[in-house]
Amino acid sequence: MGSHGSVRSTSRRLSTRGRTVVVWSSTDVTDYRQRARTYEQVFDEVDDVISVHDPDAERMVDVNGTMTDLTGYDRNTLHELGVEGVTASTRQDAVVSALRTDQAAD
Repeated sequence: MGSHGSVRSTSRRLSTRGRTVVVWSSTDVTDYRQRARTYEQVFDEVDDVISVHDPDAERMVDVNGTMTDLTGYDRNTLHELGVEGVTASTRQDAVVSALRTDQAAD
């Protein structure tokens, strides 16, 4: 029995000199998917705020769970607000409350 994994396959139809051929390629992406899952777990489980930005589009692409917890906004709202809409003063009450909760737990 062989092992199971993930494969990404693509095909493309090409026409040349009156003939049409199909070119098919496959790539094993098992390791890539495992690395992506590990990245997602680390991204969402760290205690630090992480946000990913697209400088060309000047927008926030992704945020982690710590950022949503700290600001009180869900991911969609943070994406809509963007970098300019989320500042320390925007949600200062939520930040202060979170810090007090953390201090009380210690």
